[in-house]
Amino acid sequence: GRRPQHFDAGALRFHLVAELREWLRLVCSTMIVPAGMGVVSIPIASITGEWPAAVSFAGVALVSGCLAACALLIEPRSELRVRTALVAAAVAWLLVALLGCIPFLATAFLYGAEGGDQLGVFRSFWNAFFESMSGITTTGLTVVDHPSELPVSLIWWRSLSQWVGGAGIILFILAVVDPQREGQMLFRAEGHPGNLREDVRLTARGLWKVYVLLTGIGLLLLWAFGMSPWLALNFAMTSIATGGFSPTDDSLASFSGPLQLSVSLLVIFGATNFSTHAYALRRDWRNVVADIQLRVFLGAALIGFGLIFSLRYFHTGRPELVSAWFQVVSTLGTAGFYTEDISSWSEAALFALVIAMIVGGASGSASGGIKIRRTWTLVITMAGYLKRIVTEPHLFVYRPGALPHEVHPELTGHIAVAVIMLILWLTTIILGSLCLGFLVAPTASLGAIVFDVTSAVSTVGLSAGVVSASMSAAAKFLFIGLMWMGRLEILPVIILFAVMTRFGAGSKS
Repeated sequence: GRRPQHFDAGALRFHLVAELREWLRLVCSTMIVPAGMGVVSIPIASITGEWPAAVSFAGVALVSGCLAACALLIEPRSELRVRTALVAAAVAWLLVALLGCIPFLATAFLYGAEGGDQLGVFRSFWNAFFESMSGITTTGLTVVDHPSELPVSLIWWRSLSQWVGGAGIILFILAVVDPQREGQMLFRAEGHPGNLREDVRLTARGLWKVYVLLTGIGLLLLWAFGMSPWLALNFAMTSIATGGFSPTDDSLASFSGPLQLSVSLLVIFGATNFSTHAYALRRDWRNVVADIQLRVFLGAALIGFGLIFSLRYFHTGRPELVSAWFQVVSTLGTAGFYTEDISSWSEAALFALVIAMIVGGASGSASGGIKIRRTWTLVITMAGYLKRIVTEPHLFVYRPGALPHEVHPELTGHIAVAVIMLILWLTTIILGSLCLGFLVAPTASLGAIVFDVTSAVSTVGLSAGVVSASMSAAAKFLFIGLMWMGRLEILPVIILFAVMTRFGAGSKS
């Protein structure tokens, strides 16, 4: 028999403390992101004469800069574990969202009653934290009814947070700081599936160049079609980030059809793998055309367009071509812009949008959802199973265990990951809907609850009427957690809580 292994509490505590120091160093290093956001926002507030906002931006820069400096005091370990990288990513996103709510809180209190009702919403910590988390995770859900009445500097802060969150906090760090041996692990911890080059730093810089270029193209495109430079800048940033925050009160409902189509094009850019954009810049059209995710995304958008157009025409009797296309692209790309009040749509149309939310955009893009690559893996696997059922049904009756080894054996690992991710996504939506049902019942229907929960988990930002500033603090806390988990694809948050539980057990021992 095996020799019994004795539990060494001292060794466990030593390893846990060492791991805690390492992810603390990584988290502190990411604080350069909110520090940079605060620095670049100060001139915006200064130009507009909004000095309370300028003070709050300086506060974010100071606090974040001090935390970032703490990373220099911690000696890095020789080896970085995957678990440590995932935990660091989860904590970093949470802390950046907490720091990001400072401008909302501070500006609201410094302005006082002079700030108006819309700014006054942010005198609540939970409202400020909700808005900040929604921004940095590129979700786009908001507790503000009239964003246009906010100070200009806060409108900029909302757009900037989504623009940074779309590319990724850690991706920015890897582009600025030498990642050394931990780069590849951190790169994947944030959801990036691969790299353009062997050097992670060059990869990160290349992706950021693509991101900035796409934003510039979006700015010029929207400006050319009639938007003011200020609106074009904000919409370009939040469109490429597939965020959905808008400086206007009705999103894109008051804009012309060409402008709506232009924004939908930018959303497609943001929901496409940035590697594909890099191939396009190098005029490597063969790899662009070969991108299966782009082809599936466009195909799914066309199918969704036909479905939504038919459902809306049956419901209203009006042929709303542009509106149907825009809403499908905005939802599938997890941008969350809208051209009309979707809370009045039929249950069937809302259900179709829920499916699009779960699917999301491409891996390696700014979009959310379980991603096109995983969805396509599930689809072709199911098609393979169905084909074998038709041709050889006896395999399922007499040898059910033989089939998985015979259908797409090279995709076995990808299939397992896709299935697990889908199960995690659906489980989170179900549990989140149950919890939210207790918190808002009987003021909202089950369909609206499921829709808003799915929108939060998939970082879409559309609402069927549940999300508002009048929600309880518990409901806002739930949505904050759902947006946080969805942006990180759930797994890092699960590992974080597992590590915290294990650390607590080790401390008690």
